[in-house]
Amino acid sequence: MDNMLQFMKLVGQLKRVPRTGWVYRNIKHPESVSDHMYRMSMMALTIKDITVSKERFAIHDVDQFIS
Repeated sequence: MDNMLQFMKLVGQLKRVPRTGWVYRNIKHPESVSDHMYRMSMMALTIKDITVSKERFAIHDVDQFIS
């Protein structure tokens, strides 16, 4: 339970973590990792292709706050 709570706290912080690619390119007002992951998750829900890993859509940027 403690690990899950710690993970959820980290996930909650993603709204304050700008996407690194946007920062590297000096884009003003970069989207957050949370913004991006939400959009990708919504896209995954609408894709009918069963060969697409919907779980991968949801977690593909988690490494930006773990590393």
